[in-house]
Amino acid sequence: MAAIPVRFLLAVLLLLLLLPEAGCTGAQLELVPQPLPGDITVSGKWDSNWGRLEFIQLGQQLSGTSDYNDCRLEGVVEGDLILFDWEQPGDPSEARQGVSGKGWFRISQDGQMLDGGWGYGKERAGGGSWHAERVR
Repeated sequence: MAAIPVRFLLAVLLLLLLLPEAGCTGAQLELVPQPLPGDITVSGKWDSNWGRLEFIQLGQQLSGTSDYNDCRLEGVVEGDLILFDWEQPGDPSEARQGVSGKGWFRISQDGQMLDGGWGYGKERAGGGSWHAERVR
């Protein structure tokens, strides 16, 4: 087996130190709210790729549920952006542990679509995409 040159190892280490986004967490997710017409609310029912969602919005505060593993969501709405924490309780009958994380949605300008993603723990991304359409 050939030895790895020390110069190569030092170059890789230097690269990792100088470029923190090259680490395991990936690029930082930058979410900047944009204006949204004042009469739009996300209260109501939504069909999503992760099951049926139901939200109650009071001012900027948002609470909701997803029928996927009894998920609960709590967050804030700022302009066209929703930032939320989610939690799924454990279910011993299915040998499922509780999990939680963070997520985000961008509200379409007509208030009929949500487009975003979710992550585990303190991460707001990396778990998957989340898309929803308002139930009429």
